[in-house]
Amino acid sequence: IELGLWDRQCDRRQLALIEKTQLPTQVPNRLAVDDILAALQSDKKVKGGIVRFVLPTQIGTAIVSDRVSAQVIRNILA
Repeated sequence: IELGLWDRQCDRRQLALIEKTQLPTQVPNRLAVDDILAALQSDKKVKGGIVRFVLPTQIGTAIVSDRVSAQVIRNILA
């Protein structure tokens, strides 16, 4: 939603599906945003120091993008 790729209807549906499988839907409070950002730098999708993300555009469809700023990640995790 933050990036304009995913709408509220898809968000609600995806959340319901995740909850139905009893998977976590929130980041635990014990994880600091700065620690998450640091960990992302060692992810296998990092190329040339740039983190690449797989971003859903609708359920079952996604794109790969390197245009997600640290501030966007902070906003999402806040």
